[in-house]
Amino acid sequence: MNPLDLFFGTGDAVRMIFKLGYVPEESEFYELTCDQYKYYFEIYGHTDEKLRYAASLLPSIFSKDTPYSRDVEP
Repeated sequence: MNPLDLFFGTGDAVRMIFKLGYVPEESEFYELTCDQYKYYFEIYGHTDEKLRYAASLLPSIFSKDTPYSRDVEP
């Protein structure tokens, strides 16, 4: 995915964040550990259907070449 796709036609929220002066830093992104993922799945179950639904709402560029692409059968 080209990061510029966020700003053309689909990135109103992203543009507003930058207009407000907020520039996210790498330290502000959080990745779960394997144990945290396991705990999440125990509580909430698998998320494939939720991700597939979210991908269906976004422009296809966001799910291109992923298991959630509109070209891939569930």
